[in-house]
Amino acid sequence: MWRGGYPPIHDRALDSGDWLANYVATYLERDVRQLLAVKDLGLFQRFVKLCAARTGQILNLSASAPTAASPT
Repeated sequence: MWRGGYPPIHDRALDSGDWLANYVATYLERDVRQLLAVKDLGLFQRFVKLCAARTGQILNLSASAPTAASPT
C-alpha cells in the first residue's frame, strides 16, 4: 500500500515517491489545471493535499473551505 498499486512501479523497480510526484505533476497539475483554468498552482496543490488527507472520511466541504485566518 505504501508503494502504490500501479504495475509500472513494481515491474520496472521504480522509486514510488518519484513516480507519484511525476504522476501528480502530469495529471493533476497539467491536465486538471487546464480543464479548470487554475491560476494559482500553489493554492491548487494545497487543495489537492487537503482532499487527499480527507480520503475515506465523510465529506465536509466547510472543513476544507479557506477562511480569512488561514495562512496562504
